[in-house]
Amino acid sequence: MASCASMSVVAVVLLVLAAAQPARADRACYTRVFSFGDSITDTGNYRFVFTNDNGAHAPWPYGETYFHKATGRSSDGRLIVDFIADALGLPFVPPYWGGHSTEYFAGGANFAVGGATALSPEFLRENGVPLATDSVHLDMEMDWFRDLLKQPNLLCPDDFTGIDFPLVACCGGEGFYGVSATVRCGNGEYMLCDDPRKYGSWDGLHPSEAVYKVIANGLLRGSYTQPPIANSTNSCLQLPETGSSDEEKVLYDL
Repeated sequence: MASCASMSVVAVVLLVLAAAQPARADRACYTRVFSFGDSITDTGNYRFVFTNDNGAHAPWPYGETYFHKATGRSSDGRLIVDFIADALGLPFVPPYWGGHSTEYFAGGANFAVGGATALSPEFLRENGVPLATDSVHLDMEMDWFRDLLKQPNLLCPDDFTGIDFPLVACCGGEGFYGVSATVRCGNGEYMLCDDPRKYGSWDGLHPSEAVYKVIANGLLRGSYTQPPIANSTNSCLQLPETGSSDEEKVLYDL
């Protein structure tokens, strides 16, 4: 089996992947994943950053498909970054604000926060974009990343087959698309579908785990990254029908 480069990382910025260093044939495995962005990649930071949320963000039935409990992810199960980490044989990427020990971040860290913007609130307001409150933005996430790097010893169309309702929300209100202005998934008299795997949307705002898996497959196996991840990590890449991270579920039962 090929050995892994000790300093190789995968950086996920929104939906863009990049290798930290060119992979060689004898150094094909990545050892860590670092992700940035908004709710598409947020594995739980929102509930830590906005402490006045009191656990209201993404409550049950969020997480019911895979984790069988709410984890802070804005979907019924895993996100794109979860599938990518799993395919690389790595643990799910923990939220940065969930802990600060070297051991906690041994497999990387997630800096994404739901509602985050690429540009700062000041810039957006100066250019006529109204914002009710300040939000997390990419510069802040990069600052957290730089702080983490200071810790010692941390860094040494056919695809959618089976999704029968691509535009319909599995969890939400009444109506054909399952979207309501008054009823939200996890709050009030919401409705929940029988099989989230057949739906393209989880809550009317975020994709379902099934769609995230399709996107992750495209990034890992397709031509959406340069260099192609499949070419540079073929010795350690795996994306089975049932991910090998089943054992990671126990982390969310603590």
